[in-house]
Amino acid sequence: MHAINTGTRNTREAEDLENEVTILMMIRHGIEQVRGGHFSYPDRQLVEHHLRLKGAWERVVLSKLDKQPCDTNESWDQAMRTLLEHATHYYDAGSPKDQQQALFADIYRLTRYRYWRDEFAPALNPAFWGCKGVLPVLLSFQLGRTVGSRLDGPFNVLAAALCRGKNGHHPLRRLFLKVWQTYEPPRTATQAITLEKFLTYLDKEAEYDRQYDEFISVLLPETRHLLR
Repeated sequence: MHAINTGTRNTREAEDLENEVTILMMIRHGIEQVRGGHFSYPDRQLVEHHLRLKGAWERVVLSKLDKQPCDTNESWDQAMRTLLEHATHYYDAGSPKDQQQALFADIYRLTRYRYWRDEFAPALNPAFWGCKGVLPVLLSFQLGRTVGSRLDGPFNVLAAALCRGKNGHHPLRRLFLKVWQTYEPPRTATQAITLEKFLTYLDKEAEYDRQYDEFISVLLPETRHLLR
């Protein structure tokens, strides 16, 4: 049991300080051993849920993975294939919370290979591999079926993905359209007409998010010629 003097009478500041101290203690001792602040639930899944809400889950898990031996006996290419296989199973299973750390570990394991580059780092972010991230969309195009959602077919996955963004800015449209063009999943005649409209987005002047391009072009090498 630990108590800290926050040195403030501001309730919000005190909560933030307690949360940060709790996170640091979790990094040092593990999630199982520490409770406090907004992370006081007996149920570990609830604790991890609130760590995600605070953007601290990766910090805690990374500290644990850093302390563990990492199997790099697989070739780099095989490690990539293993990641894709595990990711597909994870999304098809409904992205269960108790499997989230295993998928993250698969991605983090790649950092131990000599082929890993700093440009690949955005792939460690849940915005890429999470259940509502970029990767399940791309797998829907690659496999020609819906992955990780209840949408009816890859074309509807594309249509929904193109709406991601805010204030009229859709920074990932280029990525989704380029990967779609790479695999050309099946679509109906009506969808093909709508697709022509979607492809005109590529002709418009816009600032696109290309932070994932380097990693995707290696993870899905078929996309390399269009992404680069």
